[in-house]
Amino acid sequence: MRPSHLSFTVTTPQVVQSVSEEIQSIEESKLDQYVSVGLVYKDAGGNTIGNKVEYINGDDYLLLMSESPAFAPGKPANEYREQDLFYVIDMIRSRV
Repeated sequence: MRPSHLSFTVTTPQVVQSVSEEIQSIEESKLDQYVSVGLVYKDAGGNTIGNKVEYINGDDYLLLMSESPAFAPGKPANEYREQDLFYVIDMIRSRV
C-alpha cells in the first residue's frame, strides 16, 4: 500500500421517510373492472421522493364500487371518494 491523493465522489443510498401520500392520477375502466391509482410520496420539506401505482381489481374493485359498504355508509354504487380509494389500498397492502 502507498499514499494516494486522488479525489472521489461517493454517493450512498439513504433512506428518506415519506410524510405524505397524495393521489396524482386515477385511471378507471368499468368495462375491465379496475382502478389504477398513481401515488406520489413527499418528505417533510414537500419534496417528491417517490411514486407508486396501486391497482384495485377483482373483489377489491367490487367492494370499492359497492353501494354503502361498511367503511362508507351512504355511498352510492359505482362512485368513490379519495378516502374510499385509500381505504381499499390500505386493505390491499395489509394482505401483502
